[in-house]
Amino acid sequence: MPSLNQIFLIGRLTRADRNDETSTNGAELRYTDSGRPVIRFRLAVDRPGTDQADFFDVIWWGPSPEGDSDGVKRKRFEQHAAYLRKGRLLLVKGRMQSRTYETQDGLRRQVWEVHVGGAGSQVVYLDRLPDEVPPLPDEDEAVPF
Repeated sequence: MPSLNQIFLIGRLTRADRNDETSTNGAELRYTDSGRPVIRFRLAVDRPGTDQADFFDVIWWGPSPEGDSDGVKRKRFEQHAAYLRKGRLLLVKGRMQSRTYETQDGLRRQVWEVHVGGAGSQVVYLDRLPDEVPPLPDEDEAVPF
């Protein structure tokens, strides 16, 4: 049976869910046990005709260590954490995914997240970079042939 799970969002980056020593000014860069980088942030999307917004947790998956033997893709992905600052205007194209977890009080909770990574997913910067941040290298320059 055919199915489709795709979401497009345009909004401004707010703070990451957990603000600790690994988070930058709006995004949180972490690593899975296998060494795969993951950037987590929250996107505020305005509701048309109101002064309210909806907030979406975004999980942006970096390259798998198995497919990146020289580390070029990983380094390029990690550079994005410096550019994901509070207030940045982004287009996020991904898929919705739910997960269930148990709180410290023993309550079961379900959350919905936008997952970016894999075919058809992307994050696009829609505003100008601050002057103090150097531009990301072009994709062609990042991988020499």
